Amino acid sequence: MKKKLFILIGLVILAGAFYAYSEFNRTKKSVSTLEAKYKSTAADLVSSFSKDEEGATKKYADAVIEVSGQIALIDNQADTLFTIYLETNDLAKVACELEKNQTINGLEVGQNVTVKGICSGYLMDVILVQSVLTK
Repeated sequence: MKKKLFILIGLVILAGAFYAYSEFNRTKKSVSTLEAKYKSTAADLVSSFSKDEEGATKKYADAVIEVSGQIALIDNQADTLFTIYLETNDLAKVACELEKNQTINGLEVGQNVTVKGICSGYLMDVILVQSVLTK
């Protein structure tokens, strides 16, 4: 009886270790392969958060959004992580944190772009993470 119990406990531990290992080594899906749930301009997206932050958060949080707008600022952090800020009619902007494999070659302030990313909320700016340039 004790032998069967030890074998059962060993199998449970082994299954747990395998699950933990596979989760630790799982790669994220690129947003470029995901379908955008919402499409908007940068100004409209910021406006919806400004008017009803709670409602907009419920609607857009963790959703893939495709946003079009004019580049207001390009921020380079550690030469591998780039954030593009899209201009709006408000003080707030849309901050698009690009995926690590995305480059900003040829992008300039004032250029119109379309970015697809996952909305993580509203903190002075609307934040899109894991963003990719689509146009």
